[in-house]
Amino acid sequence: MVYKYVRKTKQGSWTQNDLQMAMFECQNGTKILTASVMYNIPFSTLYRHFKSGCVDKHLGRFRSTFSPEQEQELVSYLKEMDSVFYGLSKSDFKSLVAVYSQKNNIDHPKSWDISGLAGDDWLAHFLKRNPNIVLRTPEPTSVARARGFNRPQVERFFKLLEEQYNICDSDATRVYNMDETGISTTTNKPPKVFSITGKKQVGVISSAERGKLTTVIGCCNAAGSFIPPFFIFARQKMQPRLMDGAPPGSKGHCSASGWTNGDLFLTWLQFFVEIVRPTPDKKVILVLDNHESHKYYPALKYAVENHITFVSFAPHTTHKMQPLDKSVFGPIKKFFEQEINVFQKSYSGRIINQYDIVKIFSPAYLKGATPLNAVNGFKATGLWPLNPFIFGDEDYAPASVTDRPMMNLPVLDSDTYIPSTSLEPVMNLPILESDTNIPSTSLEPIMNLPILESDTNIPSTRLEPVMNLPILESDTNIPSTSLEPIMNSTILKPTSNEKTTPKNTKKVYTNCIGDQKVSPSEIRPIPKFDLAKISTRKRKGQRAEVLTSSPIKKLQYERLKNAEAKATKTLPKRKVKKTSKQKPNQNENESESNLICLICLEKYLKGPEGKPLEDWIMCCICEKWYHEDCTSYLGKSQFICDFCEDVD
Repeated sequence: MVYKYVRKTKQGSWTQNDLQMAMFECQNGTKILTASVMYNIPFSTLYRHFKSGCVDKHLGRFRSTFSPEQEQELVSYLKEMDSVFYGLSKSDFKSLVAVYSQKNNIDHPKSWDISGLAGDDWLAHFLKRNPNIVLRTPEPTSVARARGFNRPQVERFFKLLEEQYNICDSDATRVYNMDETGISTTTNKPPKVFSITGKKQVGVISSAERGKLTTVIGCCNAAGSFIPPFFIFARQKMQPRLMDGAPPGSKGHCSASGWTNGDLFLTWLQFFVEIVRPTPDKKVILVLDNHESHKYYPALKYAVENHITFVSFAPHTTHKMQPLDKSVFGPIKKFFEQEINVFQKSYSGRIINQYDIVKIFSPAYLKGATPLNAVNGFKATGLWPLNPFIFGDEDYAPASVTDRPMMNLPVLDSDTYIPSTSLEPVMNLPILESDTNIPSTSLEPIMNLPILESDTNIPSTRLEPVMNLPILESDTNIPSTSLEPIMNSTILKPTSNEKTTPKNTKKVYTNCIGDQKVSPSEIRPIPKFDLAKISTRKRKGQRAEVLTSSPIKKLQYERLKNAEAKATKTLPKRKVKKTSKQKPNQNENESESNLICLICLEKYLKGPEGKPLEDWIMCCICEKWYHEDCTSYLGKSQFICDFCEDVD
């Protein structure tokens, strides 16, 4: 390619600064030959530039398509689009550059008009001239997350947190952050395997659990101390063997889905109190997200009784404000994937099951859950030491991609009083007369003035864009210090008797030659989303709260009572679908009481309704029974246990 060409001579190694200095010497009487030797510039080159007066250095007949100012405008546009999560791809940017050169009548290659894209050579040189612009793989981000991280929500959270710091007189050892994360035995990036050329799909069995999730609750404080992890397994009955190899002090429980719920959160909270032991003199602040399980009323009541204060993040802000998400869970999961690869290499051919997950996770947790990561996480999010200004305008920029519908403000009478601290009613200010004097210290006199007729004749159909803004005459005395609040809402009226008509207005073209030009933001503006049309969920918006405060507790208590009242009502019985899986019964050779899983050595147990607590499956050869979760059965064809496979 042309942009990969490397020069093989030193011709033209002089700089533009050397050329300027040589021309300055010639203007002061120095001979051209002498100046060319002094600054190592060829005589013919210096002679040509001195006679023409041109100080620009150009090698060859090719010239840059854009000026440095235009190229800097393109760079600024790329940075702006990237800050709001609308970065341009390679093809999108080349298309934008081609249209930008056409709209501004800039000389460009004809191939740009034919293909509608800028050339690869130009793009390569553009990236070489601007090394801070690179191609990166973006992380998918929802509009809700982009909108949720906005300045009012973040400022409210920091205000509540600062109040609790002052009330509890907290230090770094009594400010904790907890969060849940999911781990699975299926790796996101499996290793490469040998296959047949031309095969469309290549698969590999990496787990016997079919994607079952295990939840880990992590917790640390601002001083770098960690609470032992709390595991939640996706099964009906807890087995001590599941915790083999776990980090010291860890605990484990079970749930049907593997996710946390209100009861399990209360169990973890009791585990947390046993370790931290808060007192009335040393209250603990626990910062967490606003998941519904964290608002479980018995847990809130238990927290208040044990001197724990819950402060919740605002929705869709934890990716930037939660210390565990910022600097702890990322390293742990990275080490976890490495440990899975090591396990698979050590036990080649063995499928990972639920009993192996803690053994694999334990070394990854001990490597990633370090005091340095915890301290850096609290510092990077501004939680400790408290820094409400840790986030800048570039962090809040993605929230600008959404537009909320404006409120329909009522038309104000002349006697209506509006506080000066409100800016919204400025849009409905009355029309003022030319002799009106507006003090610089307050805008309140504007809002109590009567509405007078205007000489401007505006049809009634064109009144809507005016938005009831005040029309001031040129004699109106407005000091310069008071112009800023109404700069964007004032329309000046000429003093002459000539009426403003469409004939007197000049039409401005944005794509004309001269000072007026078309900017990249006009060609490809930032998209705006109306959240009222996008969102279909009808629920009350949430925000940062002190969950252990009385109003929140009262609300959660009412919700709990309503849920209990609905649960007591009789519900119609659902039809139970018959499954094809075999289950032990009294007709088998062995009685149910003597049935034992030969893998985990657990007995067959029934629930309150007489159904087995776990799914069992029988080998079609030896007719022995096993837990389905303990086997590698994938639900296809007949099941043959590992013992019978070895015999075959």
